[in-house]
Amino acid sequence: MAPEKKISENNQIRDFLCEIIFKQGISVCDEPRKVKGLLLDLSLGENKKEINILIMLLEEKIPQDLLSGKDSIPYEILSNRASVKILSTYALDKSSVQWAINCWAFALDIITESQIITPVDQITDPIDIAQINRLIQILHHDRNDRNRNQAARELRNYNDSRVIDALIQAVHNDTKVRFEALSSLSELKSKKALQIFIDRLNDPSARIRRISILALEDFGDESAIEPLQRIVTTEDFKIRSTREHPNWGKAENVKLAEDAIDAIKKRSNTPKKENTSLEVTNYVKAGMKYNELKEFENAIIEFDKELRNNSNNSLAIREKGFALSNLGHYEQSLQLLSLAIKLNPGDHIAWRHKGYIFSRFGKQYEAINCYDTSLKIDPNDPATWRTKGYSLHKIKKYTESLECYRKAIELEENGFYNWFLASKVLRDMHQYEDEIRFLKKALQIDNQAYYCLNSIGWAYINMNEFQQGLQCFETVLNLDKNNQAAWKGRSTCLKKLSYTPQPKPILKNNKDEGLLKKIFPFLK
Repeated sequence: MAPEKKISENNQIRDFLCEIIFKQGISVCDEPRKVKGLLLDLSLGENKKEINILIMLLEEKIPQDLLSGKDSIPYEILSNRASVKILSTYALDKSSVQWAINCWAFALDIITESQIITPVDQITDPIDIAQINRLIQILHHDRNDRNRNQAARELRNYNDSRVIDALIQAVHNDTKVRFEALSSLSELKSKKALQIFIDRLNDPSARIRRISILALEDFGDESAIEPLQRIVTTEDFKIRSTREHPNWGKAENVKLAEDAIDAIKKRSNTPKKENTSLEVTNYVKAGMKYNELKEFENAIIEFDKELRNNSNNSLAIREKGFALSNLGHYEQSLQLLSLAIKLNPGDHIAWRHKGYIFSRFGKQYEAINCYDTSLKIDPNDPATWRTKGYSLHKIKKYTESLECYRKAIELEENGFYNWFLASKVLRDMHQYEDEIRFLKKALQIDNQAYYCLNSIGWAYINMNEFQQGLQCFETVLNLDKNNQAAWKGRSTCLKKLSYTPQPKPILKNNKDEGLLKKIFPFLK
């Protein structure tokens, strides 16, 4: 007979719980009896011990406590509070309680698989316990900074759950011992401290950021790659580091982060699973068709039908996220796109959509990171090059933006927005003649885009060629008499022409012109 599976290893019940939350919604947490009945049905009456512990936590409002604190309190602290609350009321072993807390946090999308906390075995020797309690007392209550730091250093000799919790608490609450507490956590290598080191990557102190980078490299957990990547790419971090320590702050931490990313990637030898969740069913086909027709509410209905049958269909999740973003529900869309990427990390379209959402939030650097990931997967997607060009334009990196639009035009020469959006970059570079050329090319692709003629008219105004600008605006008004932008441009031209000013020559920046011809060699 096979040995009974430990509660802390039983993920089947956790999966059933995830399914219930996904289908019934978070509101089902207010109905413990219903949750228990559903879990018993799904497990065919087995695993009653695990189910009883999960329901016990539900009756004590632990899931609600986790949800209420997830945005402001680290999961390690939330988990510890919940564990203390249950263990002080019920005679249960700590590993079973921690398993149940992890199950609820995972099902409610508060943590990912890599953030699950494994309980640390507690030391039972009475002498060691007395020493641990004495050091913890000093760490939390001694008024002398040197004594508290010494206690933090000595605690690294005891790999005990109480020590881990005390050091984590010191990191959060005591800036005077934060560095020593982090050093001890780094040596103890408890997975419970992983999120602490990720959070400390944004610490004001350069040396705390440095020890956090080194600790994350030792952990070797792939969940650290994305926050480490932000250090490498975020200019604000580099500037702040340079102010603190001009000799090595800028280069050293960024170099350490790059080395840590490389080490984590090399250490992860497990081959990625082939995607099995991109299933194109009839519901998915219907939803994608509605997306094409811009009937996004109907699209969501079809995707929901599919997800009721297969909650792990990443294609349905991604396309539902796309539909929600078009309806302005950006936060919900971002959650779904993150889930789609979790299920299928090689989905470059999901990465591109996620970048678009970040761009809408004004987080252009995060958006560019998503676009770069998408382009590593598929470097021949013109839409990703175009959206990356847009984000670069927003942060005033005009040359890099034009380079992206050039790539998009190479891949999709008849893409209207490739030309139109590139013209906006040229306008901000005061290259008005080239702006007009790009707008005319866009008009050749879509001759109904009257706003291109308006933009050409304003380019002529910027060049003090008001008569030609006037012709553009009147052409638009002949086609659409209610076009307010054209009326405004026409009025500006007439006012300027009534004064008959001396035309100002536009001085060209030869360097910019040469650069433009280098980027777009087809320009004459």
